Amino acid sequence: MLCPEAPLWVDVKAFEEAAATARSARELATYRAAIELYTGDLLPQDCYEFWVENRRGGLRRLYLTLLVELAKLYEQHEDLESAVEALGEAVVKGPAYEEAHAKVRWRRPTLAGQ
Repeated sequence: MLCPEAPLWVDVKAFEEAAATARSARELATYRAAIELYTGDLLPQDCYEFWVENRRGGLRRLYLTLLVELAKLYEQHEDLESAVEALGEAVVKGPAYEEAHAKVRWRRPTLAGQ
């Protein structure tokens, strides 16, 4: 046994459970709690291992999706600065994540006459 005196805590499982709770509750605090549990890519030292690629990508997509959904909640609460911050984080952490880029472009103010 890995932890005979205490229950075993698995970060991936905790993140997925927190994400499910956030998506169910649709509350800012639950989203922030779930997002804080994501500490980066799964097993980054094994970046070329085929067996972990799908799992790593799925967790990253879930994290980015949570950021975009959090931005939507901030927008509903009229906290546009926090919404932009969440979208900015999604763009930085997932440069190929189209949904975040589309939301950022949509919210970017245009100058009059352009």
